[in-house]
Amino acid sequence: MALLGEIAPHVPARHHSLLREHLTAMLLRHGFPRAAREVAERSLPAVKELAATHPQRDEAGFRLGAAHDICGQTRFADGHVAAAEAVLTIAVDVYRELAAEHPTFMEADQRLADSLQRLGELYHALDLPGHKAKEYQTWSECSVIRSRLFQAIRSPAAAMEAALAFRRLAGLAERDGDRDNARRLLDTRLTMVEAMAEVYPDDEELLAEVAAARQESAALDDPLRAKRFGAG
Repeated sequence: MALLGEIAPHVPARHHSLLREHLTAMLLRHGFPRAAREVAERSLPAVKELAATHPQRDEAGFRLGAAHDICGQTRFADGHVAAAEAVLTIAVDVYRELAAEHPTFMEADQRLADSLQRLGELYHALDLPGHKAKEYQTWSECSVIRSRLFQAIRSPAAAMEAALAFRRLAGLAERDGDRDNARRLLDTRLTMVEAMAEVYPDDEELLAEVAAARQESAALDDPLRAKRFGAG
């Protein structure tokens, strides 16, 4: 972290936002959410200014989306949950526009899905009645994109990311009394991770996800269970 600060004066100003992104990520990873948020908050206006005059529109969009996304991550981690929604929503809008303009560019889809997941987790954490519709819409869009990425990449990581989206969405469907939809979503999740487990039989994380998916699918018809799928 100190090294990033030392090399900043020797790096062109147009790349400072990338350094700040790395610094913010490191601070978050090492358990300093407040310091991470302060760096992200200082960086955001500079990135906005850079994006407004950047000659390459797509690169400007990706930097703008990244700055809002990481600012949202740090606000969420530092307990500023409501404030995190505002910037994460902007990140989603930026990436959604990029993905629409470049439908074959998986990077745009990946970043959009990541931001949608973070926004969905934020609504999940808030657990407010007024956010229920937005939470369902967010996870629904996320699951569609995660499925598309899984079909293109066919990797354990892509399967795990898609599985989380389907699990969250199934929990919301069950909450609303739509058990048929919850069943369909959980079956899709299970099929996805089982297919990957056949290809990667030694992936312990994937095998654990298969076991959890099977258990939760079976538990859907258990009226005595005390926990919904979306709770964990």
